[in-house]
Formats: sequence, structure tokens, C-alpha cells
Amino acid sequence: MSTFYLVVQGLDFILGSLIGGSLLSDSKNHCQSCQRANLKELDLFEIDEVDYDSIMVDLNKLIVFNNRN
Repeated sequence: MSTFYLVVQGLDFILGSLIGGSLLSDSKNHCQSCQRANLKELDLFEIDEVDYDSIMVDLNKLIVFNNRN
């Protein structure tokens, strides 16, 4: 009987871990303001090729200017 209970407890542990983990990591647990903040943060890091090129040119100019001084 004790082996049977050990197996049942092991299965309960695995099943409970899977269900609990999925509930904790579900995106519905985040409040609306947190979701909006995350979306705004992701939008800030989106850079298209034109912006990327101009940023790289400006950074290179600043690096060269700082190395001369």
C-alpha cells in the first residue's frame, strides 16, 4: 500500500507543478497597466533601418570626437 501512495503522491506533485506553473506564468495575471507598459517598452526598442543608420553615424562621430579629446 505504501508504494501505491508514493506513486500517487508523485503523480500529484508532477500534475500540481505543471498546473501551478502554467497558472503563474499566464499573461492574464498581469494587470492592464503592466501590459500597456510592457508594450510601450517594446515599442521604444523598435528601430527601423533608417533610424539605425543615422544612430550609428551619430555614435561613430561621438566616439571619434571623444577619442580626439
